Amino acid sequence: MVKSYLIFAIIAAVLCLLFAQSHAFSVELYDQKHFKGQSTTVEVNRGCADVPDEWDDLASSILPKDCIIIYKHPDCQGPRVRLEPFTFGSAYLKEINFEDKISSISPCNVQSTPAPKTVTKS
Repeated sequence: MVKSYLIFAIIAAVLCLLFAQSHAFSVELYDQKHFKGQSTTVEVNRGCADVPDEWDDLASSILPKDCIIIYKHPDCQGPRVRLEPFTFGSAYLKEINFEDKISSISPCNVQSTPAPKTVTKS
């Protein structure tokens, strides 16, 4: 009897680990404020997701289903803003100075690597 509980606990732990590693969600981008106009869905997995080329620097509102970071440049580089679901600014990105500027998106728990700095010798 104890062995069956142990096996069940191990299976449950493995399933939880697999779910945590595969947690993916989608983000809706809209070309007009207040979630209106044309829209597209961006699938955000564990890492960085670039928006489709035709939506680069086009979104006026965004509807995240989980905590995200939006970036001004592809590959999750450049200026960024953290957005929780239904937070200030997501309905009208102009309010947070990010209208027509989103190029990539990542989950909040992902850290982007800063661009290497160029050192010049004088």
